[in-house]
Amino acid sequence: MYGLPPEETFGFFVGFVLSSFSVSRHQLNLSFANPAMAGDTATISVEGSLGVRLARQQERVFDNLPEAAQQLSTLLDLVVTDVVPHRPGTLALHFADGSGIRAYDSSAHYESYQVRHGEAVFVV
Repeated sequence: MYGLPPEETFGFFVGFVLSSFSVSRHQLNLSFANPAMAGDTATISVEGSLGVRLARQQERVFDNLPEAAQQLSTLLDLVVTDVVPHRPGTLALHFADGSGIRAYDSSAHYESYQVRHGEAVFVV
């Protein structure tokens, strides 16, 4: 809906691990922690489409977020090695084993996802 801010790289995710996730009928919350700095956390709350790519596999895009849970469980504790904001609104995180996730700006009328890091909040 709002797109990604042009100046933000989201590079703070590099070195973080996917520490947990929670899922409800219409929202998926991904929680990341920085193992090098206690208390440094970030979240992505997805209400739109989420792509999940396991190592050496094709990406699978989920519109029904609870269906993503099984694949996301294999990404727990993996280190984020790269972040690529694809403007206008897709955010891709790549993990050390070659896996990845993409939060898509999939709605023209509603928020698709939010990123939080410290006091910063990005609504897409």
